[in-house]
Amino acid sequence: MITAKQISTAIENVAPLQLQEDYDNAGLQCGNINQEVKKVLCCLDVTEKSIEEAIETGCQMIVSHHPLLFHGLKSISATGDYISRCIYSAIRNNIVIYSAHTNLDNAPKGVNYKMWKMLNIKSNNITPLASIPSFRLQTLDEDFAKKCGSGIIFDVDESEHITEEDFLSCVTHIFHAESATINSDFDKPSNRPIHRIAMCGGSGSDFIRDAENQKADIYITGEIGYHRMFGHPDIRLVSIGHWESEQFTIQLLADIIKQAYPDIEITETKAGNPTRHA
Repeated sequence: MITAKQISTAIENVAPLQLQEDYDNAGLQCGNINQEVKKVLCCLDVTEKSIEEAIETGCQMIVSHHPLLFHGLKSISATGDYISRCIYSAIRNNIVIYSAHTNLDNAPKGVNYKMWKMLNIKSNNITPLASIPSFRLQTLDEDFAKKCGSGIIFDVDESEHITEEDFLSCVTHIFHAESATINSDFDKPSNRPIHRIAMCGGSGSDFIRDAENQKADIYITGEIGYHRMFGHPDIRLVSIGHWESEQFTIQLLADIIKQAYPDIEITETKAGNPTRHA
């Protein structure tokens, strides 16, 4: 028998909870952690559609990237806001909800590593883009702790010969980022060579300076605020969309669980991007 706790532990072996940011709420969201689980639904966001999907496909557990619960609830009911309704429905149908958020972002083989893998670019000197507070690393294995951090930065292997124009075309294709935006501090995308790339899934505005200081030619992230695009003449900033940047996390979560428990049945959500462009 495989329990929700065993699945949670498998995820935390890859992404320990102490790696999460202070504002975050990764971990168990609701349900009986000791409940038997035969089938898991993996998703980016817990929505009413994903709850319905779990019920319809016979899942006893939902594993998401973004936590459903960030703030305290005053009530849980079938007529409350969507978070309240999701919790109500999950508990009523004996579905455990577990989330791996910024702990998975900051893990060595986490969200940003998965983004890098999807590019399939020969790379060197692959390191975290930004460090995380040392107190979160105190109980972790030293070699593992050295690899933890926010975002990812790497050098393009000399054999690749990638231009900015070709790289942007590759990114928009792989991440289905039809509405990607770029800063206009310098000329439009050109044939200038790209030697160093920085990436961060989700909202990565806070790491623009890290990418600049480490001499990245280009920085890819999910969201950059309008005004934070200004005043960066030495780096190309590219905002591809929050969901677009993290969509492969669903596959990452499924792979982590499957590697630990090959016999468990896993379904990846078919809900798609909940914020589709008009």
